[in-house]
Amino acid sequence: MSVEINIGFLLLLLAVWVIEKGFSMAAMRKMQRQVCDLYNWHDKEDEDGVKVWYVRRSLEEAIKQLADNIAAQTDLLDAYHNEIILQRKMFEAEKRK
Repeated sequence: MSVEINIGFLLLLLAVWVIEKGFSMAAMRKMQRQVCDLYNWHDKEDEDGVKVWYVRRSLEEAIKQLADNIAAQTDLLDAYHNEIILQRKMFEAEKRK
């Protein structure tokens, strides 16, 4: 889901709220800077165009590595399973003789 923020509208709403609450102009300017900082932090994108705030590349890479490791372990477990089945069949055939 993509949310686009109109910073001007947000600042207008903030100004109305601040005036209603009776904050000083200095407090209002400080809050305006904080809101702009927050917006700028969330607006950063990585080289793939993904918002950095939401997805860290290192986390994405760690998850991919974990998935690869799980797939390799699954393949190994399947091979062991097939080997056990083969050994059982050979044992049963030997037992019947």
